[in-house]
Amino acid sequence: SRDPRGGPLLNRSFLDFSGVEYSKAAEQNKKTARLELRLLAENNKVFRDWIGAKNLPALMSNEANAERILEQWRGLEFLTWKEVLTEMERTDPNYYQNRKHWLAKELKEVPSDLAEFKRRGWNANELLADIKRYKESSDSGQPVKLPEDPYRPQLPQLSYTLLGEQAQLTPFGGSIWSSEFKKSLEGKGTIVSEEALPSGLRRTVFDYKGQQGKSWISLDAESPEKVQEFLSRAYEEAYRKNRFLPPGDNWEAVLDGIRVKGVNRLDHKTKKYRLERVTFEPAQ
Repeated sequence: SRDPRGGPLLNRSFLDFSGVEYSKAAEQNKKTARLELRLLAENNKVFRDWIGAKNLPALMSNEANAERILEQWRGLEFLTWKEVLTEMERTDPNYYQNRKHWLAKELKEVPSDLAEFKRRGWNANELLADIKRYKESSDSGQPVKLPEDPYRPQLPQLSYTLLGEQAQLTPFGGSIWSSEFKKSLEGKGTIVSEEALPSGLRRTVFDYKGQQGKSWISLDAESPEKVQEFLSRAYEEAYRKNRFLPPGDNWEAVLDGIRVKGVNRLDHKTKKYRLERVTFEPAQ
């Protein structure tokens, strides 16, 4: 649709509604710096607080003022972004630990300079607003409650096969349950020593069919919560090694001197991934 001057009617309506003077440049570019400034001030509280609501009319008086303040904002946004991504672990370890996956994801793709920042249309507002909320709570002396990191990897559901009574068998014929593993050695091998690990696992050193001093790591039935926590940390490590992308169906990670190998399978009925098999080995 066109207006009487031949310009885009819809664009003209938007500009009139926003109180921005219509111009030929607006027809060509479909937006002006003043329109962008107004929309940014209306939708971004961090930006609105930065310029001061009372200063908006003066900044909106002409295109040059609007362009100047937008350029300053992009530069400030970029510098803040770089500082957050590179310094947060040192300057605010509490926030970093609660947001490390989010920060790491952005750090992997952060622009190298302001020109690239603008060229790629980078949008740091969501994370900057999150930081601002955290800082306000922290400075007020109130307990800081952060929601879960939106980019934290989620361990697939543990399956009945894995942690149920019919546990997956190991390559040595034993079960991933330490109690079942010991039963599988009866008459075939001897246990040399056992050690309970902080992760809720148990390390067993045994002799089996002429092989001496073999080591096997299995689940301790008394500590399923610890094992769940350990598996979650192992999956996070696999996530980090995979350049902050969800690991594939088969994944592995080394954590606390233990090599964890997991196999995920999609449950087509529930549309969720399940952890169908896991093995623990001493890291070499």
